[in-house]
Amino acid sequence: MENTIAVLPEKSAANAYIDDQINKFNDELIIAGYSQRTMTMYELYVRDFLEFANKKVEEIGRQDVVSFIAAKKQKENLANSSLALIHAALHYFFHEFHKHKILEDVKIPKKAKKIPTVLTPLEIKQLINAAKFGRNKCIIEFLYSTGTRVSEATKIKLVDLDLKERIARVKGGKGNKDRVIILSNTWIKDFKKYFKR
Repeated sequence: MENTIAVLPEKSAANAYIDDQINKFNDELIIAGYSQRTMTMYELYVRDFLEFANKKVEEIGRQDVVSFIAAKKQKENLANSSLALIHAALHYFFHEFHKHKILEDVKIPKKAKKIPTVLTPLEIKQLINAAKFGRNKCIIEFLYSTGTRVSEATKIKLVDLDLKERIARVKGGKGNKDRVIILSNTWIKDFKKYFKR
C-alpha cells in the first residue's frame, strides 16, 4: 500500500480545504492593511501553490516551495520580479499567517535592474501642447508637475487642493501612505481657468 498520508484524498475535499485557507488568509491580509491589488496577487499565488503542492499546510516543506518556484521559472518563464512576488506571498502565508518557517533559506530571485525609459522635456512639452485646453490637459500637467501616480491622482478631491498655499494632499498612496505635494503655478493658473468653465 502506498503512503498517501501527505496527499489530500479527493479533489472536492482539496478544493474546500484550499478555499478555507484562502478565506482565512484574506482576513489576515485585510487586518494587516494590504492594498486590494496586493491581496489579489497574494491570494492568486498562494492558491496556485496549494493546488500545486496538493498537501495540507503543515505537511508542506521547503522542497515543495523550491519546486513550485522552479516550475514557474522554467515552464511559464516568469520574470524575476514575478518570482519575487510569489516568494513574498508564500513568505507571508507561511511565516506570518501559519508561523511555519519553511522559506528562511529559499533565495529570493533578484529583480533585473533596468534604467527606466522616460520622456524628454521636449516630448513632455509636445504632449501637453497636443492636449486641448480642459480636463485632459490639466490631468497631464498635474501628473507631470507633481509626480503623482495615476491611481493617486484619481482619488484627489477638491477639498484636498489648497491653491492658495500651492499644496495638495495625496491620501492612500503607495503603501497606503498620505503625503503633501507641491502644485506648480502654471498648473494652478490653468486649473482655475478650467474650473471657472
